[in-house]
Amino acid sequence: MLSIISNVTGGLEQKQTNKWISTPIPIPLFNNKLIAFIYKIQLEEPFLFVNEADKQIANFLSLSVANRENYSLAIFNNCKETLNDLDPEDIDNEDLWNITNPSQIWNFIEPSAIRVCKHIDNEFYIIVTGHCDWEEEHGLQLVFKNGAVLTRVSYIDFLIEERY
Repeated sequence: MLSIISNVTGGLEQKQTNKWISTPIPIPLFNNKLIAFIYKIQLEEPFLFVNEADKQIANFLSLSVANRENYSLAIFNNCKETLNDLDPEDIDNEDLWNITNPSQIWNFIEPSAIRVCKHIDNEFYIIVTGHCDWEEEHGLQLVFKNGAVLTRVSYIDFLIEERY
């Protein structure tokens, strides 16, 4: 069995043919919550893939709580769009209706998984998925191109095309 070690996330455990998982590590953007990285590795050159992915993961891990302001408005707008399409009685958390500052949106997000993949455009994407109080059925997805630029906020669909 192939043994792969990331210089950033440590040893990876193979779960499927092209799916490898790290042990959970602290994620600064999410108050150092421990979350594992899921690698979708192209098997032709797995070590090259992980070395390239490490650079993008390092970019992502350089983001801290202080960087949240850069993303709050896009996530808040996603929340407002969703709420506009719903009956207020369908939302369990009434506090969502009382958000006055986009930075408050982080109180309603619970990330649970982080995927790293290389798209056909040869760019790497970090895809954060998890629970949010305004889209309980489909969850929330945040896509970071090259681990640094938020390019998509949506329900979980694993697409990476730009979309706010």
